[in-house]
Amino acid sequence: MGREESSSGAGEEAAPSFLEWAVAVLGLLTVLATLLLLGWEALRAEQGPPVPMFSVTRIEQQSPAQYLVRLEVRNTGPQTAASLFFSGELQQGEQVLERSTGMLDYLPPGATREAALVFSRDPRGLQLALRAEGWQRP
Repeated sequence: MGREESSSGAGEEAAPSFLEWAVAVLGLLTVLATLLLLGWEALRAEQGPPVPMFSVTRIEQQSPAQYLVRLEVRNTGPQTAASLFFSGELQQGEQVLERSTGMLDYLPPGATREAALVFSRDPRGLQLALRAEGWQRP
């Protein structure tokens, strides 16, 4: 009474199945596509400074002598602005009546942030000039 040996011996490994090959090829294609995309983005990255654009969203009177000007700040430039300092001036003709400043920590390209400036005069009857003062590269 002899023992029959199995044709698939214990020491032999089965060849990878079609599904294993398909997953491996898909993984390789994903890695190559990611590397290609990163390389393409690095080569075509636009050079230039941040371009902060300001728009007034609302003006609120917080007390008899305090007015809050709510802003939306959007970076339309290709670079990030860190520590973005900005100011607003209330003007009547050429005369600057009051100035207020603010700062945003981080404004990436294409991003929009909310900010506010506080004035002691009502800005609704005056000209409001908004501008960026300076920033750093992160």
